[in-house]
Amino acid sequence: MSDLKTKQVFRQDLNTNDGDSPELTAKHQFDEKQKFVPQVSNSDESELASEQKLEQVIRPSKGGGKLAGGLAIAFAGLVGWQSIDSVVTAISAGDWLTLGWTGFIATLAG
Repeated sequence: MSDLKTKQVFRQDLNTNDGDSPELTAKHQFDEKQKFVPQVSNSDESELASEQKLEQVIRPSKGGGKLAGGLAIAFAGLVGWQSIDSVVTAISAGDWLTLGWTGFIATLAG
């Protein structure tokens, strides 16, 4: 025998109303004397615990800021080192065009 279930056929006419099922389009009118008061829940502790767990999941880790700061410092150090090396080389060789381009690129990188 197969592990699969056989099909189930429902033979109910959709146009007939059984009488015991409520009408889905019916409107319920309330008296003006009735007041709706929100119910106070007793599970504040469990809600706080679940909110703290959710906050830990949602909140990003603080290591990302340190990584970005470290990369920015490393980039600035490399740009400074390359600029100083290029300036010293251009002055010693007397290449003023290279000196101008070095200043321009260092300004853009900064």
